Amino acid sequence: MYQLSFARLSPSIGTLLEVLAVFRTDARLLELESSEIVLQHGGRPVQVIRHNGALTVRRPGTARDVFLSLIDEVDGAYFRPDGVLQAAWQIRRSHWNLLYDAFDLTSKPRLIFSSEQVEAAADARGRLDLFELVQCECQCRFGFRYAGPEYGRTRHRNGRHEVHVAYALAEGWAVPESVLYEYQPVCQHRGRSYKLCWPALILFDARHQPVRQR
Repeated sequence: MYQLSFARLSPSIGTLLEVLAVFRTDARLLELESSEIVLQHGGRPVQVIRHNGALTVRRPGTARDVFLSLIDEVDGAYFRPDGVLQAAWQIRRSHWNLLYDAFDLTSKPRLIFSSEQVEAAADARGRLDLFELVQCECQCRFGFRYAGPEYGRTRHRNGRHEVHVAYALAEGWAVPESVLYEYQPVCQHRGRSYKLCWPALILFDARHQPVRQR
């Protein structure tokens, strides 16, 4: 658990990927200096800096270990909370998308690593292939890569959470209320109760979003 403190606020945040999401999206942080923001993990301080104007952190250790710790946190907190791996449709959309935040970070290594960490981890051609590292780690931990797990009774794969929820609902599986709740705004936007409209509208939204490809 991370404790973030700024402007007399002190929210608790589950994972570092969620901390980074707050850094990107919370307008209250835009005008603050990094020195005005305090972040702790397990009672220990985590360095907060700005890199090219964007708030981020610096962690000690190798780039590989630091990056895999991001996956560790998401796995333990949301994908395998009780030691049992959850299906995509059993995980809240906001938590599922953290995994793809990690994939997105692979294209911006200097946002979370120092120059020294990047140089130490680069291969002979100066490349740092974090994307493949995360692909392999996801395959080992979760049984799928960037393309996502199989959904419904098909052999097709998709990384979009909506697709898995829609097909689970179509199969009559017991999708948790906490998962459905995050789709409530989709239905309310169309003036319907989410309990009445979820199957068609979630699937509609899923079909009108691009499939994740790499």
